[in-house]
Amino acid sequence: MFIERHHIRLLLDLARLGSLSRAAGAQNITQSAASQRLHEAERRLGIALTSKQGRSLTLTEAGQHLVAKAQKAEHILVTAESEALWIARASGRRLRLILTVFDRFDFLPQLVSMLSTQDITLSILRNDVDQAGTLLSDGFADLLLTPAPMAPLGFSSYTLFRDQLVGVCAPDHPLANHHILQPKTFIPERYLTYSDQPGSGFEYEQFFQPAGVMPGRVERIESVAMLTDVVASGHGVSILPALATRADADAGRIVSRPLSESTRLEWSLIYRPGIDEIITAMKLVDIFRECFQKQ
Repeated sequence: MFIERHHIRLLLDLARLGSLSRAAGAQNITQSAASQRLHEAERRLGIALTSKQGRSLTLTEAGQHLVAKAQKAEHILVTAESEALWIARASGRRLRLILTVFDRFDFLPQLVSMLSTQDITLSILRNDVDQAGTLLSDGFADLLLTPAPMAPLGFSSYTLFRDQLVGVCAPDHPLANHHILQPKTFIPERYLTYSDQPGSGFEYEQFFQPAGVMPGRVERIESVAMLTDVVASGHGVSILPALATRADADAGRIVSRPLSESTRLEWSLIYRPGIDEIITAMKLVDIFRECFQKQ
């Protein structure tokens, strides 16, 4: 027979407070009731969770192991309860969209507005690209917007928009005077990138590697929004998808320049099976495409 959550909480308080009387106080029960609860937990498991040393009650090795695991589990449960209460208060249907390092788009307000006309609430999640597929597979998200098709098995992927990589710098940076950027022009620059591991199909594979050159100094910033802010301040340059930089370029915060080599990529929408329960897949794709075209 397994122990229950009130047993776990008593053990957690015993480990945290160091005595059964203080643990009982934290649980708002008498010390006698706490002792009975502790004995019940040991009886159910058939092992000793505590041992008495003089007047002190300490956890056995098994008890310590149980508490260590229970601390993580209790945090997950408490968080899940809070999330469930919050989600239950959300009205209407809901879509959960994952954005990875590419998190700077001026079409997002329009996307939220267009989905709201379908009585759909959009939740936007930020996560590492390596974990995005797992979130989809495990049911924690519904959609992934990515320039690198990586649909998990059983998921559908639709190409929304054909894009290209561009070099970006501050308006007063020397590279802003170039009409086209060559790989060698990046050699002396402080180059900002969103990953230490060059992604397949991106600037390393399409631009730097064929020319046999690399920037002399590479620094990592795992958010295109923050990376662009640093570029705009004049403290580095980068190569990014044009779609993710267009709003800042139009506002004059940065300058966008084409690259000497053709560097094409495709933005894809990956969605989980069963999305039709919320909105038909093709209607969803049409909404995203309309937002892309208006940007």
